[in-house]
Amino acid sequence: MANKKEKKVVYYTDLLNDDFAGTGLETKPLKANYHYVNKNPVYKFFSYLIYFLIALPILYVVGKVWRGVRVKGKKNLKVLKGQGAFFYGNHTQIVDAFMVQAYLVPTRRTYIIADRAAFSIRGLRWLLKMMGMLPIPGNGEETSEFLKAIEYRHSRTDHIVIFPEAHIWPFYTGIRPFRENSFIYPARLLAPVVPMCVTYRQRKIFKNATPRMTLHVGEVIYPDSSLPLPERCKVLRDKCYAYMVDVAGDLDNYEYIEYRKKEGEQTP
Repeated sequence: MANKKEKKVVYYTDLLNDDFAGTGLETKPLKANYHYVNKNPVYKFFSYLIYFLIALPILYVVGKVWRGVRVKGKKNLKVLKGQGAFFYGNHTQIVDAFMVQAYLVPTRRTYIIADRAAFSIRGLRWLLKMMGMLPIPGNGEETSEFLKAIEYRHSRTDHIVIFPEAHIWPFYTGIRPFRENSFIYPARLLAPVVPMCVTYRQRKIFKNATPRMTLHVGEVIYPDSSLPLPERCKVLRDKCYAYMVDVAGDLDNYEYIEYRKKEGEQTP
């Protein structure tokens, strides 16, 4: 019988800011006058073609074959009934970003708030934009256009995906702390919020291989319009965080990589 593979250990210093994506991408400024929304009919046609007819089928198959993706709780989305919503989840894989698109709402456009580093890849910027990636703004002018794009997409009942942990920790089975500032969008727009959480399943045959993924979908949360904006954001954050912690804490969440805090370092 083959010996059990020793578990990989990753050491971290900062739960909020450490990133283990391993892409090595350098964050560069967006090009001048970057347009978050392109209403050109030719662009929209090809964007529709690439998104629905090419990318989503490929992402669905790749997720099933490569990660064995399963979905639990999708029925919770029935209450949306055509409303645009904000999806919040933990960030443990690059493919996390496309799971909502491929598995939860494949018939509707879904946009993903993403790090600008992804747009530093020459030759792929146009594809990422057509796939619904909204780069985080880097200055005041970009911020204004970014917020207009968020409001525009919501007005069209599109969905928006946000990863409040911000950084990727591959196969991490815990939930890292995150602030309430990323909940400002649904809080202002009084839009529904969908909490999500990815957990992992050990393979039954090739036990030492990378584990399978399960995407859990929680009950839709609605902002309380009677609360002041800061408190509204905090309540949304706390409810999402509580859901993620509860799901991630399940005993069936298989730990493929162990994350340990470096000795002598203070966890925020």
